[in-house]
Amino acid sequence: MKHRVCHGRTPKKRRAAMIVFASALALAGCMREQTLAPAEALNRASERIDRILARHDGETAGPDRSADADDPPENRAVIWHYAHPLISPAFAPNGSFASWRASHAPFAVETQFLGDWGAAVQKLTVSLAAGDLPDIALVKRSWLAALAHSGRLQPLDGYLPDALTRDLHPVARASMTVHGRLYALPADGFCSALFCRSDRVSTPPRTWDELRAVAKELRGGKEKTDRFWPVGHYPFLEALWSAGGDVVKDGKAALNDPEALEALEFVLSLTRRGDAPQDAMLDPDAGMQRFLRGEVAMTVASSAYLPTLRQADVAFTVAPVPGKNGPISMLSDDAIVAFRRHAAARREAIAATLDFLASTAGDASAMARGSVPIRNSADAPGADPSLCEAYACARNTPLIRAWAETQRELRVMLANASTKAHPESVEQDRP
Repeated sequence: MKHRVCHGRTPKKRRAAMIVFASALALAGCMREQTLAPAEALNRASERIDRILARHDGETAGPDRSADADDPPENRAVIWHYAHPLISPAFAPNGSFASWRASHAPFAVETQFLGDWGAAVQKLTVSLAAGDLPDIALVKRSWLAALAHSGRLQPLDGYLPDALTRDLHPVARASMTVHGRLYALPADGFCSALFCRSDRVSTPPRTWDELRAVAKELRGGKEKTDRFWPVGHYPFLEALWSAGGDVVKDGKAALNDPEALEALEFVLSLTRRGDAPQDAMLDPDAGMQRFLRGEVAMTVASSAYLPTLRQADVAFTVAPVPGKNGPISMLSDDAIVAFRRHAAARREAIAATLDFLASTAGDASAMARGSVPIRNSADAPGADPSLCEAYACARNTPLIRAWAETQRELRVMLANASTKAHPESVEQDRP
């Protein structure tokens, strides 16, 4: 009887075993080493980005959350900020904000430190839902377009003195403009830059051809290297912009354009030719760590790395990122916004505080940290000319509500096109 019961269930068990075995084979097939062709990686990313953009396309703008006309005037402002290499030191007990506040006695400015950006997001999300917002906040660029679209932000043109808005560096102003309105100030003058070890690179390259030539010279004509690579990290976005392409054009994904394929193939060629290690291509921090250890001669990273390099006592030069036909760089993604709730009642204090913050990016301590002035009138004898050139030819990511999701798709696309694992295994690990 016992035998008959087991025998009666054997076909079901066999079918289940076959399904498990087939699934294992399929999974093994998915993990076979293969590379997704660059054109196909771009095509898949373009399709996904179009779906993301379509989801957001039907969203309507939020209500005009203007300040309450009955709010009495107040000589105070509240600012929230997370950890930032310029803002945080300025708000430290002995920072520049303390002396500024002493000379602006009529204004009571309250500051609140929110920790890192992850903690700040939680605080801001809860406060947005409750309508209990500060007057000024430091936010990441991925939040800026959504906040501007929601109607919660105070446009700064027409609100700040014209002398301040006109004094902004053209790049700084353009990077914070949404539909023709200035919605934020850059929190700093950081940008991407090419760092070169002085003992290996005498003249920094400015174009792709020059970068290839320097890399070939460093390799000594060899196709492969052992524990040394000419290049560490080289970013796809800067390559794309320098080739004349973009991620989104006219509300649609533009990664199927020839410029995108040209840019991706150039970036991938650096690892294929043995000019750059695989890990650094996807991670600027990995590229910088290899640079510090002397394993790469050149790498692209934020100019905010300057203090780290100086502390490491590495002999280096800095230059704009070499593009297809000339320099290109990218700005940082930290922005300073003002919320509308008390913007009218606290205008004088808010405007004065924003004026101070716009000046912070160009003071001596900021320039020592790799920032350049975001104001044309700033007296900046200590600014690095090469960084100033990099900033002047820099761009920033598009101010679209879907940028955070779009950026994730770009990371997946790069991993799919560069990894030896099957692309589906990469997609499962998306953040």
